[in-house]
Amino acid sequence: MTVDYVIRKAKEEDFVYIYEMIRVMAAYERMEDQVKMTLEKLIKDGFGDHPLYHALVAESSDGTIIGYSIFNYAYSPRLGRQVYIEDIMVLKEFRREGIGKEFIKMANQIALSEGCIECKLSCLKWNIPAMSLYKKLGFRNETETKNLLFFRFDLSEMKKITEI
Repeated sequence: MTVDYVIRKAKEEDFVYIYEMIRVMAAYERMEDQVKMTLEKLIKDGFGDHPLYHALVAESSDGTIIGYSIFNYAYSPRLGRQVYIEDIMVLKEFRREGIGKEFIKMANQIALSEGCIECKLSCLKWNIPAMSLYKKLGFRNETETKNLLFFRFDLSEMKKITEI
């Protein structure tokens, strides 16, 4: 099946669909319990004078939102400004149409225009289709090449460490 679509910057009215797809992706990743975001906060954080992230959508020729991507900027004191692609999600029936690649391409075009010099993303170890795409596009697995591990605090640990 070939689908006609465009990748564009998301508008506020797209977030009803994006929010639902976030929940679908969380289920696919077996992380439903980790969806803490509300639709209202998602919209608030993505718009206004200082948005915390940028969102793109894939819209089919009939106006249906069939995928989304969210990215934000980070800063490395060694390298400078970077783009981090947090999510790429395409509805199951529209996968393998090149939409994920187009999301990465557009995020990088925007990031380059903003002075970024590196693009990063992460992937679950078992998500072989995503890893295959990333490797095909030239991403390097830094867990293998730089022997890096990534760590994080959730909210309870953040609060706990501030009390020490």
